[in-house]
Amino acid sequence: MERKMKVFLSWSGNQSRAVAEALRDWLPVVLQYVNPWVSSQDIKAGARWADAVAGELEGSNFGILCLTQANLSAPWMLFEAGALSNAISAGAVCPYLLDIEIRDLTGPLSQFQAKKTNETSTRELLSAINDWAREPVSENTVQDLHEVMWPKLETKLAEIPEAQQRTEPQPRPESEILEELVQTVRAMDRRFGRLERTVDGILRPPDVQVPKNLRERYLLWVDDNPDNNRSERYRMERQGATITLATSTEEALNKVGTETYDVIISDMGRREGEDGRENYAAGYDLLDNLRGLGDRTPFIFYAGRNAPTSAEAESRGAFGSTSSPGELLQLVSNAVRNIRNN
Repeated sequence: MERKMKVFLSWSGNQSRAVAEALRDWLPVVLQYVNPWVSSQDIKAGARWADAVAGELEGSNFGILCLTQANLSAPWMLFEAGALSNAISAGAVCPYLLDIEIRDLTGPLSQFQAKKTNETSTRELLSAINDWAREPVSENTVQDLHEVMWPKLETKLAEIPEAQQRTEPQPRPESEILEELVQTVRAMDRRFGRLERTVDGILRPPDVQVPKNLRERYLLWVDDNPDNNRSERYRMERQGATITLATSTEEALNKVGTETYDVIISDMGRREGEDGRENYAAGYDLLDNLRGLGDRTPFIFYAGRNAPTSAEAESRGAFGSTSSPGELLQLVSNAVRNIRNN
């Protein structure tokens, strides 16, 4: 059965709505696996509007924010941008700009990689969607389809009337941009500081015992986004563990070939290879390679929504699987204890 990729189209205001509806009709023609959703067209009669939007936000794989000069500060756009970045990776959210420049984005919207409503940027938007698809088509296919179909979208976009009493946005002063950057960095630094000071209280539920047996234990942690696990590593290192990082299956296998580890922790999906495409079974690939080489190091999956169940993981030869920081600590502790008992 064909797998559809859900793309959420966020809009606010007449111009933005017109852009969203044009994309809704155009995207599936170019990328046939895309199932776009826009509230103005896809909420069934009688359905509760807020529940429908919330459900689609949660279930989407990619989000497009249709931004115009008129809705840059619209509360609803900011809400949906935040909801999308919480439900999916921020890298899978793209502002699509009709009559504004990328430099005009401020605050939360500036964290995303924006694209403009021109031919080149729209092709890049298609490539970004394709990169996040479970079953992507080739990049050459994307470019060929875009070249054929772009004139239809271009015509639709050109038909969108300009906003009434439109005024050209004033470029932001460089000093203002630098000040915002400094404030953002300082806020992040304070946030990480608070996180480190309170990590003991937020990593685990009260009934999870802190492992005391990690001193002089060596762990290999495989994740293409190691910053996601910064707090968990901090806690284990405080208990005496030495943690080595790897960001790919190839790097992990090389490290295992030269060093000995007591436990290996791995995510499930990773962007690997020269093309950087998502491999949703990278964790299994690493585990199968290790077991094929005769390596029996306890292997634990630590991932989010795509983490396998414990039964699935154990059937493949893993020690366990979890998405909970507290459970991860306990699994690592149990794996180390088993080594001592054997």
